[in-house]
Amino acid sequence: MKNADKFGHNKHIKHTQNVVQERYRRGLNVIQSDENKIQIMPPLTTPKEILEKGLQILVESIVKVSRKSK
Repeated sequence: MKNADKFGHNKHIKHTQNVVQERYRRGLNVIQSDENKIQIMPPLTTPKEILEKGLQILVESIVKVSRKSK
C-alpha cells in the first residue's frame, strides 16, 4: 500500500477490503471496484426478499468492520 494522504485514504481502502471480506464470509458476492468502492449488481429478476437479505448482510458487514476499526 502506498502512503496515506492527508485524507487517510489508505484507511478507507483497508476498511473497504475488510467489508468485502466480511460480506463474502457471510455469503454475499459483491465487487470491489477501484480501491474504496463496492459495486452491487443483482440481476433485475432478483426477488425483493433476496435483495433485502443481501442489503442486510452488507449493512451488517459495514457496521461490524466499522466497530473493529475504532
